[in-house]
This record gives sequence, C-alpha cells and structure tokens, in this order.
Amino acid sequence: MIENSPIDDSSRLISSLSGRAGLLATDRQWVERKRWVSFSAEFVLFQSQDDAFLLKLGSNWSADDVSFVVSEIGRVGAILDSVADTQLAMPGVLGSTTSPPAIAMEYLEGEPIFDVISGMDGDRRDKLLTACGRAIGAFHSAQTIESSDRLTRAAHEEMVAVGRRMGFRATEADRHSRSLLCARSFRFSPNDFLVDGIDTVILLDPPHVRKYGYVHRDIGTFVMELHRALIGERMPRNEGESMSLSTAVDSFLGGYADTGPTALAGQSDFWAIRVFAAARVAGVAANRFRGFDLGNAFRTVRWAAGLRRTAKHAR
Repeated sequence: MIENSPIDDSSRLISSLSGRAGLLATDRQWVERKRWVSFSAEFVLFQSQDDAFLLKLGSNWSADDVSFVVSEIGRVGAILDSVADTQLAMPGVLGSTTSPPAIAMEYLEGEPIFDVISGMDGDRRDKLLTACGRAIGAFHSAQTIESSDRLTRAAHEEMVAVGRRMGFRATEADRHSRSLLCARSFRFSPNDFLVDGIDTVILLDPPHVRKYGYVHRDIGTFVMELHRALIGERMPRNEGESMSLSTAVDSFLGGYADTGPTALAGQSDFWAIRVFAAARVAGVAANRFRGFDLGNAFRTVRWAAGLRRTAKHAR
C-alpha cells in the first residue's frame, strides 16, 4: 500500500465509477495486484481471473480535469484509429470518478519500445518507428487549440530561452523559429510507447495536456530517447553507429511526414529538434548532479554538448 494514498477502499471506489463499461459493466470480484507512482499520477492494477484493468489517479486533478482527460482519451483514440495502414492502439476508458479524481482504463500489455528496439532487425524496427512517427504526427495535425498571437509568442519565447540555455544567441533562435510550426504538445514519457507480440504500437498513457508549442519539442524528446536506446548516452563512435541512428530517425520522421502538419525536413527543423533533445539531456544531467550521481551526470553533459554540435551544423 502507498502511504497516504487516497485509494483506501478499492471495492467501493470501483463500484462508484460512473459510465462503467466493458469489464466493469457488471459487478465482479477484483483483486489489487500492483501499485506504482509516476511523476503525475498513481496507478493501481486490478485483476479478476484472466482479465485486468488499470486505475489512474491524477495528482492534483480536479473534477474538470477528469472530464477533460476522458474527452482527450476519446479524441486521441479516434485520431489513432484514423491513421491508415498502421497498427496503433490505446487503452479506452472503462469508467471515471471525481471523488477521488480517477479514471479506469483498459489494460494493454506490451514492452516499452525503447527497451527492446536495439535488438530488432532493421525492417521490424523501421516499421514500428514509422508507426510512432505517424501517431505523433496525427496528434499534432489534429490539435484543437486555436492559434493566437499570444500562444505563438509564448512558444517563440520558450524556443529562445531553450536555445540560450544551450549556448545559442537569441538572434539565432529567432531566425530559426520563423519557419517552425506549433501544435498541442504530445508530451509522452519514454515508457508510454509499448509494442506487443504482433507489432501493434500501444500508446499507454494518452496525452492530455493543454500546452501549445513548437512540435520540435516532442520530436526532440523522441529522438533523444531513440538515441539513448540505440547508442547509449554518448555520441556515435563510428560510421556504423551513425548510420544506424540516422536510419532509425529517418524512419520515425518519415512516419511523422505521412500524418504531421510539416515534414520537418528544413535546416531550422533539424536545429530545433537537436536543441530540444540537447536541452532534455541537460535536464537529465542537472537532476543527476542534484542527486550527486556525478559520474553519470558528467557523461550526460558530454552527450548534451555533442547534440549541441550537431545543431550547429544546421546554420
């Protein structure tokens, strides 16, 4: 049990869920199998015979937040369903409650794609990375925040701030950002993309954020995690490693170009992707310094510096 968890009576909570569907449409005996906590939520896995479902309790969620997340899950699910010729899946909502604010979701099994992709053959890896790119591209294309001068200005200011943290002048960030596109942020975590035994890509935790910014932040995060999965926390040491990473990134960006609002093929796109990736790595390094993990912190600093050098090639 998690100390001070608001989920203190599982059976009562399950019975109080509104809109119960699927496995929860009728009463049955559920057994709690596992609990864990992420940065923004607490999760509980329940099982009954061969069936299972997941309960997600959002940190600091309000009743309005629950409604927003439920609607976003439906919206993103419809987006993924619309992507042709690609196996994409996402857990559906089985019920929700506002006291405590929580959502019951289908439980889909798979392995985190970044944990297993290095051992795949090239064709399978390219197919799965293309599917991931199509998923993020479709989400960006279907964003529902209406663009405004205020939102665009805020995204530009963030790009300038990130660029300056990575050692680029504000004028350079300003020059590159003129041709960049914005959308709702996908904001996935490394463990959100799973792959199952029949090569279906599962989006485990559907995005439900209101943030608006350059699409390159999401792409940079994915590229950074892909780099770490294939090469490790360092720059490629030889042409073979460089080619392997480049081919994987091209597969991902090719999928994104199929469904996304832009092909991300220009020099400014390349610059922004690498700057956001480097900034993400620098953030990892900062967390390690704060945790006195100095050896790994210095390694990630060198990695961030290498990504910054690749961004400079876009000038």
